[in-house]
Amino acid sequence: AISLLLTGAMGVGGLSLANTIAAAVNALWLLAGLARRLPLLNDGMIGKVLLQSCIGSAAMSVSVVLGKLLWPHVSGKLGLAIELAVLMLLAVAVYFAVLKLLHCPAIDDAFRSLLGRNRRKTA
Repeated sequence: AISLLLTGAMGVGGLSLANTIAAAVNALWLLAGLARRLPLLNDGMIGKVLLQSCIGSAAMSVSVVLGKLLWPHVSGKLGLAIELAVLMLLAVAVYFAVLKLLHCPAIDDAFRSLLGRNRRKTA
């Protein structure tokens, strides 16, 4: 229902927004149900990580907007592809850097997994 409402008012952007809203509501609903079944989740850690993730996302968004404003105008498919690749790498780097500065435990676990430090050694 919200998809039809927003699509009519905003076009394709409205459909994207409606899907984002639906996914967020679904995630919150599932989190609430899981928190009832697992009291371990009620210690505030999820809220803290969620806040850190939102701060990282905001910093990432600002970096992409600033990068787009400062990037020289390019034309052609290759130029646009390079611009997109650079902005994506910038966004990922800023996001991870902010989460690392905020001492987010989830990002430390992700780095350990990527570096293979918590794999078991086999004989």
